Amino acid sequence: MARPRDKTFKHGRYGYDRYKCKCDVCRAATASHQRDFQSKNRGKVRMKDRKRYSDDPSKNRECCWRRDGVDMDWAKFQATLQLQKHACAICGTPIVEKASDGLNVACVDHRHSDGKVRGLLCKKCNLMLGYARDSGDILAQGILYLKKTE
Repeated sequence: MARPRDKTFKHGRYGYDRYKCKCDVCRAATASHQRDFQSKNRGKVRMKDRKRYSDDPSKNRECCWRRDGVDMDWAKFQATLQLQKHACAICGTPIVEKASDGLNVACVDHRHSDGKVRGLLCKKCNLMLGYARDSGDILAQGILYLKKTE
């Protein structure tokens, strides 16, 4: 059912059926208000976010995987973790779904070109691959350098 044109929006007010004005002026004012609220209430906003993410870590992780184009969901994550026996695929360090210190959290390693998952890594090994830009040549040069300087 289409809304009548004469009862739609008045600038800065709620219009017909309680729809809010979406003109550029009102959208800018709303965005400004949200930024001000978040800056003044940073502690409250962070506590709310922490509670939401700590209640169910799977929701936060799945949201990030979808955003980054990674072919992973919570069931696949659990299955891969079991398959790897809760250990990093590179160094064998024990990894968990969620850790308070952040060092032993299982990170999903994936190809950035197509999002295909290669395995689960500890944070340090994931950072190592990231700093090497996922290049085997750079890692090989690093190995040669370490052997040469021993």
